[in-house]
Amino acid sequence: MEEIQPFFEKYYLLPYAFAFLIGCVSGLAELASRYKDHPVRMLSYFSSNIYLLINGFCSVLALWFISEFDINIGSVGETEPGRIILAGLSSMLILRSSFASIKQGDKSIDAGFAAISQVFLNSADRSFDQKRSYKNLQKVSKIVKDIDFDKAQKSLPTLCLTLMKNTSIEEQRVIGKEVANLNKLDIDNFTKSILLGIIISEITDTELLKEAVDTLYDSIKLTDEQIERISNYKVSLKKIEDLKKKFKD
Repeated sequence: MEEIQPFFEKYYLLPYAFAFLIGCVSGLAELASRYKDHPVRMLSYFSSNIYLLINGFCSVLALWFISEFDINIGSVGETEPGRIILAGLSSMLILRSSFASIKQGDKSIDAGFAAISQVFLNSADRSFDQKRSYKNLQKVSKIVKDIDFDKAQKSLPTLCLTLMKNTSIEEQRVIGKEVANLNKLDIDNFTKSILLGIIISEITDTELLKEAVDTLYDSIKLTDEQIERISNYKVSLKKIEDLKKKFKD
């Protein structure tokens, strides 16, 4: 450690660069834990990148305070690498801190850095949900297009949850409740099948859903008469849309 100290003193900006990097990595780890199914996609969102930069700058600021005011942080702070690591990880603490909690109706609003960071996290959540929902809808629609909801509502979730060894009892209970509520809705069979697929894919993924549908296909598929009725319904909808476009033009 004593040999490393002069190196950091010579390149005085290098400690801040390392602290910035550690801060960004800690923010990246948090985002990856929030978006487990598509951790790489989060980097395409502007708000996610801003959140990473904020983490990095908070770490730089923490290192500056520690160095400038010679803050005593115990034996860890006796060496430059120790101060860098501590400052880098401190961004997680800084961005979760709040000075006060303001009560507004039934909600409590944090006043402090936690409120600022939450703005960017909420924005990233919305962007992620929008893109994921759109892609999931396309995939699920293709997977369940020939599936009869009445036949699949019990066997399909049961098979998927059995294959997923790490699902909790609570998650299984929630899915069971959602499927039961879906069964009560006064909507067409095709829409119910899509919603059933979306509910299952939220816990598993579309690949497992497809494998389960393929396995159970013979026992949960629509009859030829039902498939023809759905096809006619889609054709009718397309004709209506074409007529609307003509009237607009």
